[in-house]
Amino acid sequence: MRNPRIEALEQRRDDLKKQLDELDNAVIERSADLSDDERATYEAAEAEIARTNEQLAKLITREQEINRSRELSASLGDATNANHGKPGMPGVTIEPDGPIYREGGEHDFFLDVYRAKSDSKAAYRLEKHTEQVNIERAASATSDLVGLVVPQYLVEKYQPLAVSRRAFLNTLVGTPSYGRLSSASVIIPKETVAPGMGAQSAENQAFSTASWASTSVTLSAVTIGGYGDLSVQAIQLGQVRPDRLFAEMLERYYQDQDRQALWGSGSSGEVEGVFLADGTQTVNGGYTVTGFAEHYGVVQEAASKIEINDERDAQYVLMTPARWRSLLSASDSDGRPIAGMNGTFPSNVGAYVDSAGQRWFGGLRVVVTNKVQKSGEDDTVMAVYNTDFAYFEDSPPQTVTADQVVAHTGSVRYVTWGYMIFSPEIRVNSLCLIQNLGEPAFPTAAVS
Repeated sequence: MRNPRIEALEQRRDDLKKQLDELDNAVIERSADLSDDERATYEAAEAEIARTNEQLAKLITREQEINRSRELSASLGDATNANHGKPGMPGVTIEPDGPIYREGGEHDFFLDVYRAKSDSKAAYRLEKHTEQVNIERAASATSDLVGLVVPQYLVEKYQPLAVSRRAFLNTLVGTPSYGRLSSASVIIPKETVAPGMGAQSAENQAFSTASWASTSVTLSAVTIGGYGDLSVQAIQLGQVRPDRLFAEMLERYYQDQDRQALWGSGSSGEVEGVFLADGTQTVNGGYTVTGFAEHYGVVQEAASKIEINDERDAQYVLMTPARWRSLLSASDSDGRPIAGMNGTFPSNVGAYVDSAGQRWFGGLRVVVTNKVQKSGEDDTVMAVYNTDFAYFEDSPPQTVTADQVVAHTGSVRYVTWGYMIFSPEIRVNSLCLIQNLGEPAFPTAAVS
C-alpha cells in the first residue's frame, strides 16, 4: 500500500500542473499575454509545485529507509527472538499486537522521547511507532523542525478540552472554508464582479450581459508553537508527567489560533486577524453603551450592516465573559431579570441560555472568549459575524521533539507546533466590529 501522504502530494502537483496548462492554452487561444492576476496565479502555482517536489523527495527517501528497516527486521527472524530481552539489541520484538503507546500500556511515549538518545530500545520503539502511524520525520514545508507524532490516545484524551478554548474558530469548523492543511499555501478565488441576473425582456433575447469575475489569492501557512522545560528529576522520578505538559501546550496552541484569527498583525509570522483587516465594518458605541438596551441596539445595527453589505444573515455575537455576565445580570424596572435560563424565559427576554446550554442575545448565538479583548487593553469591543472566512488548519498539532538543551541545569525541553491558514479578506463584510463600548457593569445591591 502506497503512502497516502505521497499520493496526496502527487495529486496536488498534478492539479497545479493542469492549472498551468490551462493558462498556457488560454494565452495561445487569445494570442495575448497573461493578465496581472493570471501571472500572479501562474507564479504561485510554479512555486508550490517546486515546494511539493521537495516534500516528495524527502518523503520518498524516508519511505525507502523505512522499507529497508522493515526488510532488515524481517531478515533477523529467529535471531531476533533468540536475542529478545538482551540490552542493546535493535531487533527486540516489541508489542506485536496493537499500538506501542496506549492508555495503560507498558511504555511511556514522552519518556522514550527523552531516553532515545542513550537507550536503543526506546529509540527502536519510537521507530516502530513512526511506522505504525505512517508519519514521516521529514521537515515540513513551512519549517525545518523535525519531530515525532504524539500517540493518538493522548490526542483523544487531551484535545477535546483543549480545542474547547478556541471559541471563535470553532464556529467555523465544518464550513466549506475549513479543511485539513496539506501544503504550505492554498490558492482560493476572490469574487471581484458579481454575476448579473435579471428578467429576460422577451423570448430569444439575451440575458444579463454582466458575468462573474474573480481573482486568486494565495494564502500561506503560519507556524504556531511553543515549548516547556522539565527537570530530569521530574521526568525520571515521576514528579511531573510530560503528557500533562503536552496537554497544557495543546490548550495554549488552540488559544493562540483564536488570538491570531481576531487580532493577528498579518506580519512577523502571524495571520491577519479580522479586527485589523482592511475594510472591516465597524459600529462605534462612543463609550456610552453600558446598559442592556444599548447593547441590544448596537448588536442589531452591526447585524444589519452584515446583512445589507454581505447579503448573508448575521449568525454570532462575540464578547468577553465579563460582558456576557453583565448582560445576564440586567433587570427591568421591577427588578426582574431580563435574561432567561434553561428554556424558561420572561416575556421581555432579550438574552437567554437555552435548554441545550447555548447562549443567545438579540437572536444571535453568543460566543464567549477572552480573546475578543486585545491583550493589555480595556474590554471595550464586541463583534457580530457570519462564517465566511478562509480557514485551514493542521489539526491536531501532533509533533513533538525533546532535547537536553539546558544540560547544565538538568532540564529537558519539549516542543509542540502546528500550522494554520486564515484570512478575513475573502468576504470582508462578513464581520462588523463594535468598538468603543463602555466597560461591562454589574448592578450592586445593598447588603443588610
